[in-house]
Amino acid sequence: MQAEALGQGVQLVDVRTPEEYAGGHIGDAINIHIKASDFEERMSQMDKEAPIYLYCKKGGRSNQAAKRLVGMGFQTVYDYSGGYDDWTTSE
Repeated sequence: MQAEALGQGVQLVDVRTPEEYAGGHIGDAINIHIKASDFEERMSQMDKEAPIYLYCKKGGRSNQAAKRLVGMGFQTVYDYSGGYDDWTTSE
């Protein structure tokens, strides 16, 4: 993920659990847990035409989420494969 993208009005989504999110998150990310029963409903409220950036702890869950979003018709999906762990060590 490009650090320059933060603060640019991007759609940044943390797909970790609410507990993980509460322990720290990237910038203005919103939390939509991939295992939540309303995951697709909440994601469908996002702009499918605008780029969306996803991350989790290390990259596994965000990769699953990215595949689901592409299947839902999102045009540009970025998966921060290093996840929150990589972000916090590279700050």
